[in-house]
Amino acid sequence: MKTKRALKVPENNGEFFCSHDLPEIPPLLKSNQELIDSYSFKIAEVNYNEFRKIAKKEILNSLTDRNEELFPLPYIVTGHQPGLCHPGIWIKNFLVDKLARENKGTAFDIIIDSDCSNEIGCSILTWNETIKRRKEILMKLNSHQPFECCSVPGSDQFRDFYQKIKTGLQSSPVNTLIKYAEIFFQKGESALASSKNLVEFLVKTKKRYEASVNLQYFDVMLSRVCKTRSFLLFVLHIVQNIKRFHDIYNQLLEEYRISHKLRYKANPFPDLKKDADKFEIPFWCINDNKRKPVWVIHEGSCISIYVEDICLFRYKKGDFDHAIKIIDEGEINLRPKAVLLTLFFRLFFADIFIHGISGAKYDEITDGIMEKYYEIEPPHYIAASLTLFPDFPIDRVQITDVEKLKTIIRNIKLKPEIFEDKVEGEVAKGKFHKLTEEKKKLFRQKPSKKEKKDHYRKLKTVTEELSSFLDHYCSEVIDQLRILEEKEHENRTACFREFPYFFYDINKVKKMIK
Repeated sequence: MKTKRALKVPENNGEFFCSHDLPEIPPLLKSNQELIDSYSFKIAEVNYNEFRKIAKKEILNSLTDRNEELFPLPYIVTGHQPGLCHPGIWIKNFLVDKLARENKGTAFDIIIDSDCSNEIGCSILTWNETIKRRKEILMKLNSHQPFECCSVPGSDQFRDFYQKIKTGLQSSPVNTLIKYAEIFFQKGESALASSKNLVEFLVKTKKRYEASVNLQYFDVMLSRVCKTRSFLLFVLHIVQNIKRFHDIYNQLLEEYRISHKLRYKANPFPDLKKDADKFEIPFWCINDNKRKPVWVIHEGSCISIYVEDICLFRYKKGDFDHAIKIIDEGEINLRPKAVLLTLFFRLFFADIFIHGISGAKYDEITDGIMEKYYEIEPPHYIAASLTLFPDFPIDRVQITDVEKLKTIIRNIKLKPEIFEDKVEGEVAKGKFHKLTEEKKKLFRQKPSKKEKKDHYRKLKTVTEELSSFLDHYCSEVIDQLRILEEKEHENRTACFREFPYFFYDINKVKKMIK
């Protein structure tokens, strides 16, 4: 699907990006609902419409915060990995809430707890003689261990993280930053006791921070969805047709690389591999608290599922019930890779999906899979992002002012005669004027080829003598440039779009959606 606007991260402070104008979204929803009603393919011998009903019911049953509530359609869905997100990501939660309210539907946020990271932390600013940005770490993580397997931080660990942030901000002239950080700490402390793992802690802390503006969306844990029968049938359907799927997936990736002029096979993500009769599938298996690739071999009437060189299980082709029973009883944890994740939710749950910029770009591949593998017209999606800087009191510097001073310094060396009004003292002014006239005279001359070298030397000498009269002025300009460049560096340091959500006035963020 081509979005209305080119997908580009907004550059300016307070700039909200949405791929579509907000009044255009209700018609998009209607178009999606018509497309969804028209699909007639099957998943594991189950008709699409029936399969979607089952998947929706199972996903809703996986929610821990549903309280037997009704979930009116349409479903407005977004998703991201857990963490201390910045406003560019956070704004999607505000947008799903707004669109769900306006369209009398329900908003959801898919928590991608199968992702991995090296750490949980955030960037902060410190004020001393200059403004500096540094990273504070709450927890170091194993880069192969998914979030769902990470334990909750200790209370002392969280308090120490907060104290480091608070110490860094104490020299700030803006007290509101410390106030927001204190609210974050209070919400986090209350979330610690009731959280079973890192993901629950991060999600609960953020939801409690948002409570003051009453954002209404439901958190859907991907790990819980992946235990449902509908998700496992989705996986097994692809496994059943892996050769065709494998070819389509890798072909679409290659077309994407050519279209976007990407040189390396690792971008945007690697091809699915093949080793003799063994095919890699676009899913992970979480084994021993680590994500590992999954492979499939079709052997006559049987299908074997491998992780590394270990056969996890074998089942007869088409016997999906038996395969699911083995997965359930063996507690085999299958998780989708990025493209298959959004494909599942866009096809079988969401009425419209809201991506960030990167996710929207990659979903060109998802659309291609829908067109070539499922042979359908893909539903529309939306892309949204926001650039917002915290309210730091810094002197804004225009880059044109810096370039202007650099030009003056350059011209003092090359065209000093244009600065006659900057020469100090009557005697100096007289000598400067005389040298200027001499330079003009040299410019008017047309030296022969033999005389050119000597002419250039004379011109250079006169220019250098003129420039020497401007040493004091040049020093003043250099000092001005140094001050401006220091301020420009502070601007670049402070005007950073990836500070954590608790550096911001939540009401201000909410008003950014226009």
